[in-house]
Amino acid sequence: MSVYLVNHSKKIVTDSGGLQREAFFAGKQCVTIFDYVVWPETMVGNRNQLAKAKKDDILKKLSSVQKITDNKAFGDGNAALKIVETISNYEK
Repeated sequence: MSVYLVNHSKKIVTDSGGLQREAFFAGKQCVTIFDYVVWPETMVGNRNQLAKAKKDDILKKLSSVQKITDNKAFGDGNAALKIVETISNYEK
């Protein structure tokens, strides 16, 4: 259910570390109510911003423009292929 909600949202406000990542992968702008960065990889292009638990700060962050780039912060999606190739090429 949460994946459906993330995918159909415009923007997300959360205090959940997991939801920050889900928002990032879904291309949804996220404002995180937290004191420190949990996933620094998501803190690019206003895609995830920290905010204080104050209405004005949250609304300010939500109004900023998100910029999505080709940032491969969590890799290129080919980890499994690389692991299989490395294991296959391993000499005993």
